Amino acid sequence: MEKRAIDQYKSTIELLLAVLGGVKQEQLNQVPFEGSWTPGQVADHILKSHAGVPDLLNQKAEPANREPGEKEVAIKKVFLDFTIKMKSPDFVLPSDESLNKEELVSGIKNKSKEILNAIQVNDPSQVCTGFELPGFGPFTRLEWLYFITYHTQRHVWQLEKM
Repeated sequence: MEKRAIDQYKSTIELLLAVLGGVKQEQLNQVPFEGSWTPGQVADHILKSHAGVPDLLNQKAEPANREPGEKEVAIKKVFLDFTIKMKSPDFVLPSDESLNKEELVSGIKNKSKEILNAIQVNDPSQVCTGFELPGFGPFTRLEWLYFITYHTQRHVWQLEKM
């Protein structure tokens, strides 16, 4: 299960970087349609959502006393339901400033490497107690990997629609 989750995360990041690669710097900060983030803001939001994950995965955790991937289906159901519009917490809202594609791509690459390292050196079946996603309760390290994967897939879909 862990290898599947890691492979899925890696392929999601590869797809994200490929889609971002097709966005020209001059398009990065342009709003594609009313009410939308720019492609750069989507990438910035993804980067901000990845930012705290390595530290969370590296923190002391507790035994799960349940299946380590038990919440995967619920996470996937929520984040891959494109009919619902979600509101991001303030700490992951994208910048209103002009964004640089190279900096965003570099940041995403670096954070994804940190996430992969953290998931591989820590017990993925343990529950992280440092942060909970509202409505889901505590996640195991494995479930945090599923979350960051499905959340990123949601935004890759959004980028592809731009």
